[in-house]
Amino acid sequence: MTLAKNKIILVVGATGKQGGAVCRHLIQAGIKVRALTRKPEGESAKALRTLGIEVVAGNLNDINSLDQATTDVYGVFAVTNFWEVGTGKKEVQQNKNLADSAKKHGVQHYVLASIARCDDNPNLAHFVTKYECEQYIQHLELPYTFLRAVYFMDNINPKDQGANFHWAILPSILGDETSLQMISTDDIGWFATNAFLHPEQFLNKAIDIAGDEVTYPQLLAAYKRAFNADPKKSAILKFLLMNMIPEIRKMFNWYREPRFKADIAHLKSLHPQLSSIEDYFRKINSTS
Repeated sequence: MTLAKNKIILVVGATGKQGGAVCRHLIQAGIKVRALTRKPEGESAKALRTLGIEVVAGNLNDINSLDQATTDVYGVFAVTNFWEVGTGKKEVQQNKNLADSAKKHGVQHYVLASIARCDDNPNLAHFVTKYECEQYIQHLELPYTFLRAVYFMDNINPKDQGANFHWAILPSILGDETSLQMISTDDIGWFATNAFLHPEQFLNKAIDIAGDEVTYPQLLAAYKRAFNADPKKSAILKFLLMNMIPEIRKMFNWYREPRFKADIAHLKSLHPQLSSIEDYFRKINSTS
């Protein structure tokens, strides 16, 4: 079963890392994409148009714009940012607004970017809100796929300033023996696209997705092989973020034990090109 090429997928968060990856994979598959953005005249939106993507103005707090964006749409890819909106209540409400519009306009497949272990982790607010979003979508009886991602490889992309914080904190959290599952946002784009293309494999399922599982020494060795250098670290960022943002501190302390349990072998059977962390680093280095 494949998705008809004339059907439209609405991508929310299209100018971000996850949404952008979904857009690229959908376009590569020959699927029509409609992108919702708050800044339709911005540079990121212009870049989407060069790919042949329809860009529409709107935001997740504006019901009218969501009603317009979900009209004549087959599927929705939804990603929201707990850290950007500031509170879990706001993130849940944004997802409810979008899901309500999707239900109203007969969307046939709603793919939500979620978090692995969100259903059994009551002490981390940004996990809890993702699970509340999942529950609401199920309550509406929208056909769904929940892509529950683990730690993002993109967090330690040396091209991103924020990577300096992650490289500073990970060795003290993981030590030498604790492993952490990771996934690239590009692979999230692959899974989202294939959820739409092959609903018989993905529909009405919550799927933990990861591409690799490594200890810190393995992570560091992969980085050195790819870049022939040590990663840059920021002790100042580590101190500030761990002391000023309790949710970040709680999350990294939670990583002190192996927490994620995605079936990587099975995922590779679905997606043989699934990136290991070294694959990811080498791709980054090749585009420098």
